[in-house]
Amino acid sequence: MPDTAVCAAEVAAGRPAPWMIFRAMEKSSVWPPTAVVAVGDTLADIEAARNAGAWAVGATATGNMLGLTRPEHNALAPCHRADLLKATAE
Repeated sequence: MPDTAVCAAEVAAGRPAPWMIFRAMEKSSVWPPTAVVAVGDTLADIEAARNAGAWAVGATATGNMLGLTRPEHNALAPCHRADLLKATAE
């Protein structure tokens, strides 16, 4: 369960600008940015975290970087899944 949620419409610009992370920090009373871990599954998510000075964690098994639905992901042979996840992480 997230502590807070912020939509791009609430700030001057969405990702990769840092404003959504800063607004979430404000709502959560968290400071400094180095105390924040931002998890995302797109390059814009990772760039926004870096632009905010927060920790960035990339989820490689979801999102448009992998480009698969859950059933497609689950149906992959383990070796093929590992190759795709490695390519996504890179």
